[in-house]
Order: sequence, then structure tokens, then C-alpha cells
Amino acid sequence: MIIADETSALARWKGILRAVRRDGMPALFLIGATALFFWPLWIAGYRFPEGGGDLWGQLYPVWSFVAEELGRGVLPLWNPRMLGGDPIFSEG
Repeated sequence: MIIADETSALARWKGILRAVRRDGMPALFLIGATALFFWPLWIAGYRFPEGGGDLWGQLYPVWSFVAEELGRGVLPLWNPRMLGGDPIFSEG
């Protein structure tokens, strides 16, 4: 009698583990893919992009111009400071 109870409990646990393995694999895959993609940030301490990228080279001057103009009470539609001009109104 004890042996039958132990085998049925073992069979239940095997079924549960099989279900967890089957249902948990997509989540484990996504976690692993995310860790693999971002490992330079988490482990090696790299920061992307080096030198600031678009944020420093283009977006910061635009945002600072907009902040200055709004601070003066003017709604900026055009930035004359960037090259031949930059349409602020159509920026994302």
C-alpha cells in the first residue's frame, strides 16, 4: 500500500515538472535572450552609445533651444541655429 502511494506521488511530481518545463521554456528563453543581448551593460559595464550618440550630438541642442524659447514665452516652430534651420514643430 505504501509503495502504490509513493509511485502515484512520484508520477504526480513528474507530471508537474513536465508541465513546468513545457510552459516555462518560452519564459526562460526570453530571459536568456535578454541577458545575452544586454550582457555588456550588466557584466562589462559598457554604456551605449559611446560618446553620447544622437542624444548629445543632435537632440541635446534641439531640446536646449526649445527650453530657452519656452522659458522666454515663445513657442518655437523653427530652429535657425542648426545648419540651415530645423523644423521644431515636426520633430518627434
